[in-house]
Amino acid sequence: MCGIGVMLGSPERAILNSLNEFQSHRGPDGSNIWFDEFCGFAHTRLAIVDVIGSNQPIQSDSGTVLVHNGEIYNYEEIKKKNSMYPWKTKGDSETILALHHAYSREKIKFNKMKNISKKAGILVSQGFNSRDNPATYHKEWVSKLDGIWGFALWDSKFNELIISR
Repeated sequence: MCGIGVMLGSPERAILNSLNEFQSHRGPDGSNIWFDEFCGFAHTRLAIVDVIGSNQPIQSDSGTVLVHNGEIYNYEEIKKKNSMYPWKTKGDSETILALHHAYSREKIKFNKMKNISKKAGILVSQGFNSRDNPATYHKEWVSKLDGIWGFALWDSKFNELIISR
């Protein structure tokens, strides 16, 4: 089982490396870190699907970054339905990025149509079930996944960290 570590807010390389050392027993097939000025990921890998080609963290062409543990059972179906996505791997983890990519195009359209209030750069919604809560959009695309997983996804366009299990 893979190991996942996340730092939100001024991540540090040394701490991310320490996280991987601490969880090395969870992923003997590789380890890597990724970080920008706001978010950082540490990942140790136990390779199951696409043993050679699906190292993590995985970054999309749009700059979204993912660390994932588990298995997406319907990944082949998702790949067929998202054939325009620029696939880089043969694994199941990247299907999470593809679904999020399709979602973010819809979110951009929504944000242009609706004025969402922000205070000090933080999105303010009127409760979990309100139409302006971005979690409702994440619920839509995450619900298309069939499997068992834990993942963290950083969307630098919206400064959004999505964690799902």
